[in-house]
Amino acid sequence: MAALHISAETTELLRRQILDGTFPAGSQLPSERVLSGQLGISRTALRDALQALETSGLVEVHVGRGRFVARDVAAGHSAAAAMRWVYMHRQDLESLNEVRGLLEPRAVETMPAARAADIAKLASEIVDRQVQAVRLEDFDTAARLDSEFHALLAAETPNVPLRVLTKQLIAMADTHARAVYQVPGAAENSIAQHEAIVTALASSDVARAATLIREHARTASRFALDLAKPETDGSAPADQPGADHVDE
Repeated sequence: MAALHISAETTELLRRQILDGTFPAGSQLPSERVLSGQLGISRTALRDALQALETSGLVEVHVGRGRFVARDVAAGHSAAAAMRWVYMHRQDLESLNEVRGLLEPRAVETMPAARAADIAKLASEIVDRQVQAVRLEDFDTAARLDSEFHALLAAETPNVPLRVLTKQLIAMADTHARAVYQVPGAAENSIAQHEAIVTALASSDVARAATLIREHARTASRFALDLAKPETDGSAPADQPGADHVDE
């Protein structure tokens, strides 16, 4: 889990450096080897951070050339960039949600019923903050709160291995959540499903909450994927994940 924190901290550091002009718009970023050495982190953690910046549109990958700061940094959180990223990474997103759809509902349904109402109050506060973030068009914060919402529910299972695995899956999905939440309407759709889950927990209907979590894992990202699908013949774009070769 420490690697996840390092990646998050690195993402924020690089984001600030891009926004303050340390890495100017349109400039090429140093190679992974150089940048990881400068930051004192592993290349794996660096790649996770760079992927998050690519998700937000602040960094672009040019095949065979490397990574570049977006020319229009102000538009770095554009819906178009997010939709493109979601579609490119759709297989990873669907695979991750398939596993989450198996583990998260089990974590929720093993929550002690006596804890459900208290958890509902905490979860409701997170949802309220999500709604406010979306109103401010702060989709990064809304996505971070999405992870916080799911982690809160998963933490209540008495099954320790299930709790650990579920929270790891939620953390793995953070980058995807940031992209999905920038797709028009996806944040509102996800939050509406969160509200239904909170309602079930508030009435101590843990079984209902688990069913809604399972449906949420199946449909929330599908909403974004359907919108992100290019209006073409349905074939995959040339720049599929793994196709980009960057300077290392």
